[in-house]
Amino acid sequence: MIWKYLKIILLTLLGCFVVLVIAVSIYDHLQEKEVVIAEVKHGDESADWGFFESAVNSYIEAIKLDPHLATAYEGLARSYNVLEKYDEALTASNKCIELDSKNFDCWIHKGYAIYSQGDCTAAIAALYHASMMNNSSAEQGFVDRGLKSFMNSEACAGVSP
Repeated sequence: MIWKYLKIILLTLLGCFVVLVIAVSIYDHLQEKEVVIAEVKHGDESADWGFFESAVNSYIEAIKLDPHLATAYEGLARSYNVLEKYDEALTASNKCIELDSKNFDCWIHKGYAIYSQGDCTAAIAALYHASMMNNSSAEQGFVDRGLKSFMNSEACAGVSP
């Protein structure tokens, strides 16, 4: 009879332990998400103030914690473009597009990185892709100005979307 009660007590303790482990795991996950959000926010703020190296570091830290966060790759691509690190910008843009193909900004950053590397046809294609998305009028105006600028440049003479 005592074994029956011991068995019930042990199973109850085991159940409590499992619940505790799950609760700790959820807490750790939430803490990690908060850190990721803080890193992206710090990256955005650094970029807004013109501290693009700091922004890159923050976005990289966020990506280490959550490699599936398209917004971190978008910020990384933007910062790399400003720092004129076009290979890295293109890599970040492509990863962002892989994670979120409807991210308008990633297509813009991709087009700019490609244009800066001298491939007008691919750059115009990336901006043209962005222009086909359902954008606000401000975004559409930005894309239209970019397309016009690219197509009117000497480097892209004769290239069309």
